[in-house]
Amino acid sequence: MDSFPAIEIDKVKAWDFRLANINTSECLNVAYGVDANYLDGVGVSITSIVLNNRHINLDFYIIADVYNDGFFQKIAKLAEQNQLRITLYRINTDKLQCLPCTQVWSRAMYFRLFAFQLLGLTLDRLLYLDADVVCKGDISQLLH
Repeated sequence: MDSFPAIEIDKVKAWDFRLANINTSECLNVAYGVDANYLDGVGVSITSIVLNNRHINLDFYIIADVYNDGFFQKIAKLAEQNQLRITLYRINTDKLQCLPCTQVWSRAMYFRLFAFQLLGLTLDRLLYLDADVVCKGDISQLLH
């Protein structure tokens, strides 16, 4: 990642409603990188994963350039209702202005790279998903 500019990524909020006896070594870590246009999609994607995988421990990480209060409320409710840990990070995109993008591919496409750079420091495994992914079944095999 040496060719990428140093980017500021700050933890904005975190909710942890996991049960006290959770086995964190058997946890599937899922990350998203989105801009404002896909915040709602993240909620749908997380919900689809949770509804089809209640038998596994899940932690979610969202990296975005902007958030709003409505999103905070929805994500907090989702975390509480489903006993999840969801952590939000804000990425400063000022230094990404030099990287190419198009009308179809916004600078948010680079967020996934920074997700691995940031979260790879503390997590052994990380599943990155686009916000338009809907889970239709069991994904527990990804734990092994």
